[in-house]
Formats: sequence, C-alpha cells, structure tokens
Amino acid sequence: MEYCAIINVRNGHCSENCAFCAQSAHHGNVEQPYELVDESILFAKADVLAKAGVQRYSLVASGGYAEDSFIERLAPIFEKLARDYPMALCASLGILTPAQAQRLKDVGVVRYHHNLETARSFYPQICDTHDFQERVDTVLAAQSVGLEVCSGGLWGLGESRDQRWELAEELAQLRPDSVPINVLTAMEGTPLAGAQRLSDEEIVLSIAKYRRMIPGALLRFCGGRQQLERQVQQACIQAGIGGVMVGGYLTVDGQALEEDLAFFGAPC
Repeated sequence: MEYCAIINVRNGHCSENCAFCAQSAHHGNVEQPYELVDESILFAKADVLAKAGVQRYSLVASGGYAEDSFIERLAPIFEKLARDYPMALCASLGILTPAQAQRLKDVGVVRYHHNLETARSFYPQICDTHDFQERVDTVLAAQSVGLEVCSGGLWGLGESRDQRWELAEELAQLRPDSVPINVLTAMEGTPLAGAQRLSDEEIVLSIAKYRRMIPGALLRFCGGRQQLERQVQQACIQAGIGGVMVGGYLTVDGQALEEDLAFFGAPC
C-alpha cells in the first residue's frame, strides 16, 4: 500500500464556487481562514510522516488559480522538504501554466495534483466560475514539463453512474500516474450539504470499474474514506485500491495515522 498525506497550506477565501467545497468564498464556512500555514506546523507534520514511512507529502492551497507570488513564497519550503526529507513532494495549488509547473519542478516538486472532479457533461452543475477544460489543461501543463500527475474525482455530487464512467474515460485519456478517489463528505453551508452519500455497494462497484477503465494508474482512496466502516474499506482495497491518503484531509479530520498504519500495514 502506498501512503500519501497532505497539509492545507492556505485555508478558505477561495474565489471559485465549487458546490461541494467549504473553502469557497461563495458559500463556505471555514472558521479559521489563513493565508499561509505556520512553517513549524508544516515541518512538524513532515517529521511525523517521514518517521511513519509515508511516501508522499503534498502542499495544498485553496484558490482557483496558482499565483506566481504564492509559488515563490512556497519555493524555499519545497526546497527544504526536498533536501531534508525522504518523501516525494507533491503540490496542489489550482489551475496553473506550464511556466508555473516548471518552477514547481525546479524547487523539488515531483507530482502535481489537480482533480477533474466530475464528468465534463456534469461539471457546469457543480461549478461555473471556471470551466472543465481549464482543469484538463492544467493536467497537460504539468505533464508537459515532466511532472507526474495525480488527477481523479469526487463521487456523490449528484452525477449519474454513466457520468462517473464518463469521468473515468477522460482520465484514461490523460494517463495520470495516480487517480485519487474521493467520496463526498457533505459540508454544512454548501449547496450539497443535504446530499446523500453513495451506498457502500456503489462505491465498491465504481472502484472496480475504474480499475478496469484506467489500468495504468494507481487508484488512491482519499477524502470521504473516514465515512466507511473498516470492512467496506477492505472491500475497496480488494476492488482495486493501491494507495490511501492518511493523516487527515483539507477541512475534515480523517482516521488517526496510527490507526491507518495498523489497519493497512507497513508502507510498500
């Protein structure tokens, strides 16, 4: 099992109106927004993760578009992480250009994360402050400079099963290295606050379908996993999951790192 972990380096005040997101300035309810996490917190988490054997550490920022100025603020942090820790570095900073992707690569980032979120045909019902193609172009921008790519989606937004397969088809064409699978955690204050979670059976079936449709990528179970019983998570692994996110998510607590390591076993 491959383990990854994230830290929310900028929280809240996002300009985009993604219907599922508590960090959106349009409808979010983040209680403690901040522009940049304290570096002591960031490096303390890196210490814990590295000692636990977590293979990947990602810096994630709210906001629709990557900003040159913010990338430069993060640059020395990435350089120190790359120099002092054994973990592969990932970044998730929003829609970006090839030049910005190259800058991230230059300071030690090896993989860029940018989800497509949902099917192209369903995307306008989830967000209209940017379009789906900008997300695709971001994946292509990262790949154009030699960065690995982590790109997947969020299930349970109201999409049909066919639209879930449509997303898988688009991802398969992009050939990401990793496909994060997220299940909606309905957040108070967002338009999807009352959404009903997908059934356990639908989640396991969908993972098995993605495993067949995107054979070259590692399927990684991320946000929403904490809502499932352990036996269901085990069924997801058997259906095709090869990696998990540990240590919590952006605005939602996950299971304790020690619990996940005990359940999933040693990193490999």
